[in-house]
Amino acid sequence: MDKVYILWHTRVDAFGCDNDKCLGVFSSLENAEQAKQYALTQKGFKDYPDGFCVSEYTIDKQEWLEGFG
Repeated sequence: MDKVYILWHTRVDAFGCDNDKCLGVFSSLENAEQAKQYALTQKGFKDYPDGFCVSEYTIDKQEWLEGFG
């Protein structure tokens, strides 16, 4: 296994700020999608069904190579 799949949920709160939740790290896209389907049945998540995102990452690979600011 050289890749993982991270399931995120984001919504904008009452103050206009992003509210991000990491729902889990999975060994396959299929497992991440199953977790998403379960979350869609849960309080809060089912009210914001468009907030889900699955990100693919390669293990031991640095993703952010530049500074910020």
